[in-house]
Amino acid sequence: MKSRRPDLDLIFSGGGKPALELLEYCVRTVRMEPVFVFLVSDYRLHPSAGKALALHDVFCAPDIRFRTITWETFRAGSGMLSSTIHSVRTAVLKATAANLAAPQQRLPATLPPRHVFDSLVAELRSQKRGGFWKVRRNYDPARTPMQNLPNGKMNAGQRQFVEQIWQQVLRPHLVAAGFWRIATVA
Repeated sequence: MKSRRPDLDLIFSGGGKPALELLEYCVRTVRMEPVFVFLVSDYRLHPSAGKALALHDVFCAPDIRFRTITWETFRAGSGMLSSTIHSVRTAVLKATAANLAAPQQRLPATLPPRHVFDSLVAELRSQKRGGFWKVRRNYDPARTPMQNLPNGKMNAGQRQFVEQIWQQVLRPHLVAAGFWRIATVA
């Protein structure tokens, strides 16, 4: 019998192996909402333009091929987010161009606000049958990520996501932006 529903925030805030195993389960089941929330908490501790752009580009961009957050959810928190990300991207491009023109003169990086993703995180957490709810309902921290999968195996779609999208595209992009804690996930 499965134990009571886990507190995902408590597992993530505790860090270490339990947090990495929960992240791995989320990636293997293609439930990316908790992964996004975990990364936003990392971003809030150490905000940077690169991290903000990576979070937006991987999880929120309206035209991304590998969207992991539904458009309806993104649309609910997109007003301030879109304008902030546009400003950050413009500042980074200008700083890059200025650094290319005068490499000896370093310009300070633009720091986006820590709270830029907060409305989207609140929306993801409030969804009654969303990714958070599904992970809480199905994940048992006493078991390994693979043991938590039905029959202990990923289906073909999950395997394709992990091998071709997560490992080859999304994870490298996030790690390059400074989210080092997920470098070993899945």
